[in-house]
Amino acid sequence: MSSKSAQKAAERLESLLPQVMGALFPHVEDDPLGHLPVGQLRLLRLLSQGPQSVTDLANRLHLSLSALTQMGNRLVAAGLVVKVDAPEDRRVRLLSLSQEAERMLAVRSSCRARSALAALAALPDEKLHVLVGLLEEVAASRPSPDAPEAPRDPVFI
Repeated sequence: MSSKSAQKAAERLESLLPQVMGALFPHVEDDPLGHLPVGQLRLLRLLSQGPQSVTDLANRLHLSLSALTQMGNRLVAAGLVVKVDAPEDRRVRLLSLSQEAERMLAVRSSCRARSALAALAALPDEKLHVLVGLLEEVAASRPSPDAPEAPRDPVFI
């Protein structure tokens, strides 16, 4: 693909992806976490991978320690996150999902899967497999969270 063609494709994707996400995952009343801001949902999703330090979470979400601490404290107050001691160093506190948050994330995932199923029902199986395969390739090409970060345009921070 030429650089001009790639640029056009990237611009089209940038405008198309929000529409696709809206079609696949519209707001549903059954979503127990639908009232949370996107940042808090992203934090909960990261914590679903296991307990993590505030520093690691702040780095992965590209937030200041202060902003992550405030967000974490709001989720602790809501009963969705708990603070636990790190097993290797009791001076370090980790954030972890509460059992209620784990349950709510499972319900949310189920709601979103049902919405996606309804949105994709008209696609023939072959196209659905191609779509999922391409999206998996794109997701796999993303650098690991531990890789050095490329410089970002300050306009989009």
